[in-house]
Amino acid sequence: TQYKLFLTATPVQNKEREFFNIMDSLQPGFLGSWNIYKQNGIHALKDTVSGDLNYGAMTRFLRRDLPYIRIPPRSVKEYAVNLEKEELEIYDNLLVFLKDIIERNPGAGNIVSSIYQKVASSSLIALKTSIERLRRKYLQKAITHVDSEDILETTESRDFADELRDQEKRVLEVDLNLLDDLLSRLRKLTIDAKSSCLFELLDRFFKKEDRVIIFTQYTMTLEYLASKLSENFRSIPIHKYYGRLTIKERTDTRRKFKTRGGIFLTSEAGAESINLQHANTTINYDLPWNPARLEQRIGRIQRIE
Repeated sequence: TQYKLFLTATPVQNKEREFFNIMDSLQPGFLGSWNIYKQNGIHALKDTVSGDLNYGAMTRFLRRDLPYIRIPPRSVKEYAVNLEKEELEIYDNLLVFLKDIIERNPGAGNIVSSIYQKVASSSLIALKTSIERLRRKYLQKAITHVDSEDILETTESRDFADELRDQEKRVLEVDLNLLDDLLSRLRKLTIDAKSSCLFELLDRFFKKEDRVIIFTQYTMTLEYLASKLSENFRSIPIHKYYGRLTIKERTDTRRKFKTRGGIFLTSEAGAESINLQHANTTINYDLPWNPARLEQRIGRIQRIE
């Protein structure tokens, strides 16, 4: 054919190999071989006779240069969640535990702290599951320390090892006590200010909308919300979409959401490579730290028309 149109949702990330591959797909041999291009770089685009750069080989358009392409307007709103006293106390207890971890091991401790704070910001039910797993690991670690006996050659070494084991045991006991207290509070918790705020929003949205997308990063939060939504919105279809679904299950879920409407409850699996522009509202139940991921989520409904 005389013309080729090459579209990609992923821009070239300033990597010459990506640029070369795109150009070679559009016009094979235009830049020569990869080895030649590596040697010549941008000069490979020069006309062999005049020496002028063939900028016409690739033209970049800005959105303002394409007035005939319509992108739906975006309206963003933030909703504050006022946590109850019991929920705030759980967050405070979590921070006490994480602070202790950071003081003992600043490097790894900061990473661990970030992970658990991120889980807590999603939902306390997800935090409860994560803390239960962590407690099991601590118990296993404590058993290992108690049962293991190091084979040491000198009495001095054995005394030092005993002292070290006692110190580690005390640290484990402190951590386990903090985890037990945190778990006790989580298990007794009967309120959830964040999900209550979500349900109020959905009540409002479904008076004028028939399709809403809800994003969350954690499957634990997704399953919890699916259960609560089924209880509170019995007449509205709930469509769960997450990474463990097969390709057929994902396709069927998207089709049902398009034809039946309702709530599309998804993990990050629904944040890219799918079109959901038949919905007008996206709710980010928790926020990714990478703003590009947030744009990917919003891009499911804010599509070029």
